[in-house]
Amino acid sequence: MKQVEIFKTDVQERARANKVLAMLGRKLPDYQANFDIEDEDRILRVESTTTQINSVEIESLLESIGVHCKIFMD
Repeated sequence: MKQVEIFKTDVQERARANKVLAMLGRKLPDYQANFDIEDEDRILRVESTTTQINSVEIESLLESIGVHCKIFMD
């Protein structure tokens, strides 16, 4: 079953987004992630088809590298 979580971030530059995506790929290889930095909420979208997404772990990892990140509530 596919699971998707959306996060609001403060990432504004493509280079920074690429670094975050590379780190997530190393730390959480079962997840696929991408950014929409053009969106006003600087959206990080995380998807997994194999494991339950741990949003607390994602928020913690990003906070540890200075990226503000909160799960997006619609």
